[in-house]
Amino acid sequence: MYLLGHFIQSISSDKQNSIVTIPFSEWNSIIPGTPVVAVENIELLKKTGLPTKIRFGIAAPGKQVIVQECTKEDMTSPEFQVRKIAMAIHGKDSFCPWGWTLHCPATPIPHADDVLKRAEEKLQTPVIEGMRSYPGDDFVAECMDEAPIRQCEDNPAIGQHWWTPLHYTLEEIRQLAEESAGIKIPLPKSPIDPELLHFRHHGIVIESNWVIHFATPRVPEKVNRIKLDTIDTFCNITPYAEEKGGPLNYKDDTAEKRLFHRNRAVWILCHADTWGKYNLLSNNCEHMSRMCKVGKKESKQVRETSVQVIFALLGLILPASPWFSVLLALSPAALTEVLQRLSKSKDPLPEIQE
Repeated sequence: MYLLGHFIQSISSDKQNSIVTIPFSEWNSIIPGTPVVAVENIELLKKTGLPTKIRFGIAAPGKQVIVQECTKEDMTSPEFQVRKIAMAIHGKDSFCPWGWTLHCPATPIPHADDVLKRAEEKLQTPVIEGMRSYPGDDFVAECMDEAPIRQCEDNPAIGQHWWTPLHYTLEEIRQLAEESAGIKIPLPKSPIDPELLHFRHHGIVIESNWVIHFATPRVPEKVNRIKLDTIDTFCNITPYAEEKGGPLNYKDDTAEKRLFHRNRAVWILCHADTWGKYNLLSNNCEHMSRMCKVGKKESKQVRETSVQVIFALLGLILPASPWFSVLLALSPAALTEVLQRLSKSKDPLPEIQE
């Protein structure tokens, strides 16, 4: 499958035996029907797996590329259009603006003429409403007769919501709290039971061996960001954890729905700079994952974590606030109401089988 994770894995390998960078002087030699990928910063992509500026297309005659472009950038109701643009290194409608590089398979693909024919047929498609893959890798897969929906049917992990153990120390909780409050926060006088600092880290599998997740400051470059990692990297965030993670199995999670969820995760990855800073209570990894699955920023951990842990977190975040004394007086039921408001929803979470 010529999709996002496969391309990054190929271009990041030492041998690069499946994907090559094409110099501008050799663009005329690209066989029409060949899948091509344009990347703004290939070194950043190799280092971080953060494809905020990347696009997929099918090479066409006359140094042109057939692409699936997003014409309405709205995550709730996006629109896409298949069109032909110049395979140039400058200009608003070019496939490779200045600073971008062009990549394609190292060896000619079989039946390139059939791939080109499928791509040209899609030029007749009217505006496509609904969620598609923002960089257009699903369009390229369809042209290569590797329909993403078939991939989801063959691989139930694609589009799944996965979790892995994540253990915070008190110092890490304090640092997260300081980032949220913007002030220096002293450690509480009474210790917090370490058993209450166990959480789950969440992500969405987008294809074989690749997962998109919202990395916290501890994972691993001390930067808040939406990130693409291998499942092995994702599942070893806390290598000393005794419990093992895995999928959360939503009911009625069909292949069509999982493909939609997969594309939501890719959309968020490609718009990572607009997602906002990590916040343990209102914008954490589970909020991102459930946005992909149900269309809402929800966090079961925030709403069901023990009252003691929440008091500890609030004690770190709000010790100087006049509202803190009020929060301390709340009953568990009232505190739950506060947490629901912090997580921005009172709606029940979707039924899942864990």
